[in-house]
Amino acid sequence: GLVTFASFVSLVFASLVVSIPFIDANKESIIAADWIKDPFAVEALRANVHWAGWEFMIGVLLLIATIIFIFLFNRKREYSIYLLLIANVVVLNLIATIYLPKIERYSQGAAIDFYKSKQNEDCYITTIGFKSYADLYYSKKQPSEDPSHDDEWLLNGEMTKKVYVVSKVTKKEKLAKYYPQLKLIGEKNGFTFYERFR
Repeated sequence: GLVTFASFVSLVFASLVVSIPFIDANKESIIAADWIKDPFAVEALRANVHWAGWEFMIGVLLLIATIIFIFLFNRKREYSIYLLLIANVVVLNLIATIYLPKIERYSQGAAIDFYKSKQNEDCYITTIGFKSYADLYYSKKQPSEDPSHDDEWLLNGEMTKKVYVVSKVTKKEKLAKYYPQLKLIGEKNGFTFYERFR
């Protein structure tokens, strides 16, 4: 019924919220155990993300609210439902403001840092092997008249300014084989950074 479903979903969600900071604290052991088979995910997990240590309490808050909901549901049904709904709203807002920026650092933090480093440089930036609008947003590049949105032109056309390419470690061999004009200039947390030199 309702109480079983709501309790199960909240308990699973709360457990996940509690576990995420502990995953970071034990990431080297997780990597050494070879549970993660994706090379990009392994390198992304190595990102240096600051956790204060108290963030798991957000999940604990939801766990407590869920337990109260379970015990009160039969006696004070309306009160218990409101309690669980309010707890979920509060936790979701805390996740949006505290967890998501940290998770973004794992998923694309190194790439974002690279894009930001090119904000004041008159250059082109593109990605190969994955789609993203982050390069346009964080590098603050303005729309132009030339075909700079065309990867083929950026990679093989006449160079009018520097061209940088962001990719993933999983595409490293492919890029070395098919795009010898790209020079590897950096590698961090699963991302590879190239500059076109001819």
